[in-house]
Amino acid sequence: MKKSVLISALLLLLSFLVVLPKASNATAQWSRKYQVSCSLCHAGFPRLTDYGERFMRNGYQDPDAEEPDGGTLKKDQLNKRLSLEDITNHLGLRLNVDAIRYKDDSEKLSFGNAGWLQFFVAGSIAKNFSIFIENQVTTHSTHFSWYKLGFHNLGGSKALNLTLGNQSPVDHSSFSNRLRILPAMKSDFFAIKPSLGAGEASVNASSARPGAQLYGDIGNFVYYTGISAGVEDGALTSKDAMNYWAGLRYTYRGSSSLYGSNASVTYYLGTDVANGGTDDQIENDFYWWIPAINLRINEKFDLQAAARFGHEDNFLLATGQDVRDGDFDGWGLTAAYMINDVWQPAIQYDVVNKGDIISQEKEWLTLALSYFPFEQFRIAGYLRLDLADDKPQEQNEFFINMRVMF
Repeated sequence: MKKSVLISALLLLLSFLVVLPKASNATAQWSRKYQVSCSLCHAGFPRLTDYGERFMRNGYQDPDAEEPDGGTLKKDQLNKRLSLEDITNHLGLRLNVDAIRYKDDSEKLSFGNAGWLQFFVAGSIAKNFSIFIENQVTTHSTHFSWYKLGFHNLGGSKALNLTLGNQSPVDHSSFSNRLRILPAMKSDFFAIKPSLGAGEASVNASSARPGAQLYGDIGNFVYYTGISAGVEDGALTSKDAMNYWAGLRYTYRGSSSLYGSNASVTYYLGTDVANGGTDDQIENDFYWWIPAINLRINEKFDLQAAARFGHEDNFLLATGQDVRDGDFDGWGLTAAYMINDVWQPAIQYDVVNKGDIISQEKEWLTLALSYFPFEQFRIAGYLRLDLADDKPQEQNEFFINMRVMF
């Protein structure tokens, strides 16, 4: 990389470190409501703590309270059937900006690129009834990334919860590829789509898709199972192509420093389709296995790792003699250590093997350093190195990303 790029990046980062003050009180919506620190639910936002994950699964209600805050807590009770609270307790906003970005393959340098602005509404609007709506605005488009209605503690038990709407099949796994340790870095092995992305129901392993999901807490175990049409935008395909998933997660909650560590396995079964212009539509049946682990130590060290093993019966969406099946696999890990609640060095490694389906190997090593001048403000420098051998040109990248929420 050019020396001038690195010097400019370091000077820009240094200016923020000098000018900005250290820790400050949080202003996210639930912090405003309960007057608590963001660190109760976040281990360097947007990454969730064990408590934060249980809070989310419980419909944004205190998972340890006898009277969950979906009742009348912090609300004005107008009559027996209506309790209202300050609307700002449900509203949130996130802003994502790249202060500087340099791509080695194209030698392109940019400053101040606005990635997106997210408006979201989330919380319990009645006891055991939650909503989550996230609208993302970019310079080119506006769309709803995530939205769902939640019905919680059905029958008075945490073992039975139902969510309807746009959601991910690995939301409750140990590595969801969302609310990540390194928020600006998605893991490539999650992004592989069936049929090389050419089908009507080609969806990756972790993005949001319209569906229904049933899940629950049973002791230290969480189960989850769901159904979806296998599309991201809610559109119908030319043939019924239902996708199904099921998973199980175990969380350690003993007295040692490993409290909150967990492991999960997710199985996904689906069918991709294509309109071949005949009565018999072309199909590609596929399945994925996704084992994952999350190691937490003393609420400071955080490691997530996952693998993905997939098989497809007809990944070319072909007919006759051209029908081909194949396997693929990929894996990755991210590890970080929070220093004094202000600094967080991290490393991420991702690899996608060629297998029978993938035409090109992918291998990335990312080094990162995050700085939190406030609990709700993150400045992170990323150096992403392309380690794959079979690419015509390396695609190394350096950028400084800034994220704020309130």
